Amino acid sequence: GSVKPAGMFYFHVADPMLKCDNALSLSTEDQLKKILKELKLTGYVLKDTSVANMMDNNIDGYSNLIPVQLLKSGDFGAKSSLCSEEGFHILQEHAKRTLIAAAQRMLEGDVSISPYLAAGAKACDYCEYNSICRFDPLIPGHQYRKLFCYKDQEVWQWLEQEVDPQRVIGMQDNCWLLKPGKIGSW
Repeated sequence: GSVKPAGMFYFHVADPMLKCDNALSLSTEDQLKKILKELKLTGYVLKDTSVANMMDNNIDGYSNLIPVQLLKSGDFGAKSSLCSEEGFHILQEHAKRTLIAAAQRMLEGDVSISPYLAAGAKACDYCEYNSICRFDPLIPGHQYRKLFCYKDQEVWQWLEQEVDPQRVIGMQDNCWLLKPGKIGSW
C-alpha cells in the first residue's frame, strides 16, 4: 500500500524533572504521568482516530503523548490538533519550497544574519553562537525578522492559497500565479 503521514511533531529533547513539592511521595505511575505531560508532543495528528489510537493506545479523554482528545463517541474533541492528508501534503510542499529558497539565497552569497523577534523572545536568547556572530540591532543593516502570531485557520488559508496545485497557473518573478479560488477549512 501507499505510505501516508500519521503526524508531524515538535519534541523538545530534555530530561524532565518533576517540579512539585511532593514528587518523592508520588506513586511511580503518577510520576510517569507527570513526566509524560512534560514530554507531550506538539504538532499535528492525521485526522483519523485509528491512527491516533495506534500512536497512543491508552487515550482516555486527553492523550498524554499526542495533542488529541477523544470523546466517548470515538470522535476527536475540539482541542485536538488535527491535519488532513492533503494538509500534510501542503505542509510538505511549503517546507520544500522554503528550503530550496534558503539554499538558493546561500548559493547566491546571501548569508546575512537575520534572527527572529517574536512576542518579546529573540532567537539570540537561545543561540550558542551569539558571541561570534556579532549581531547588534544598533548596527545599520542589522535587524530582526519580526514574526507574528497567527491562528491556525489563518495559516491554513495562506498555505492553501500558496500551494493548491489546482489553482497554480505558473510562476513569475519568484511569485506563484494563482487562479482565484475558495479558501476552505481543514
